[in-house]
Amino acid sequence: MKFVQKEFSSTFEEKKSKFLAFLAPYSEFNDVMQRLKSEHPKARHFVYAYRYLNEFDQVIENSSDDG
Repeated sequence: MKFVQKEFSSTFEEKKSKFLAFLAPYSEFNDVMQRLKSEHPKARHFVYAYRYLNEFDQVIENSSDDG
């Protein structure tokens, strides 16, 4: 199984809308979300998905489309 080792980002623009995508290790999820919300206060949606292995080697996943 492969794991994300460092943060990556990309930007996509479509019809005057800008979409920012970030990929980061799960251990940094909360810090990255807080940082992005403070860096982009005008953003309307913070959509996320994550997947990680817990201490029992079970896959835990969650996602949100932020309404």
